Amino acid sequence: STLPTAAPAGSPSASASAQASFGPPPTAVPGRARLQPASGAYFGLNLDWGNETAAQASDALGHTPAVWVQFANFPMDDGTRANVEAFVEQVASVGGMGLLTLEPNGGLDTVTDQAAADLGDLFARAWTEHGVPVFVRFAHEMNGSWYAWSQQPTEYVSAFQKVAAAVHQRSPS
Repeated sequence: STLPTAAPAGSPSASASAQASFGPPPTAVPGRARLQPASGAYFGLNLDWGNETAAQASDALGHTPAVWVQFANFPMDDGTRANVEAFVEQVASVGGMGLLTLEPNGGLDTVTDQAAADLGDLFARAWTEHGVPVFVRFAHEMNGSWYAWSQQPTEYVSAFQKVAAAVHQRSPS
């Protein structure tokens, strides 16, 4: 199978305006557009964002990954929000998609309707201002015992539903 990626780094189309080749663009209409590739699988990368940019990583690889990963505390404070917004700008600069892993380190009861709405608004801006589709990975590994959100299935479902509803209501993709 093939791995959809952006144009090779250093090529004329690998400039800041380059778009990764992952099939038809997501819809601009609110709803549940699929971000699956026409064929193959996405190639993604999780960087140490403080030490390397998306452009530097693409140049070093000779490829521009289609998906870029960022972890974020949730709910987001101002510093986390600024980091996520900078992440979206870098992903936009290489024509990629974002995968944001949300970590409710304060526990699932910190996932409020307002925090979810703020997240949905951030995703809507990521698309409308930067054209960056974002995958959400909420409270990963909830079945383990090593996170504040672990092994609480009823609370997890409730928190997940708040986040999903807000993202679906506000985000165009």
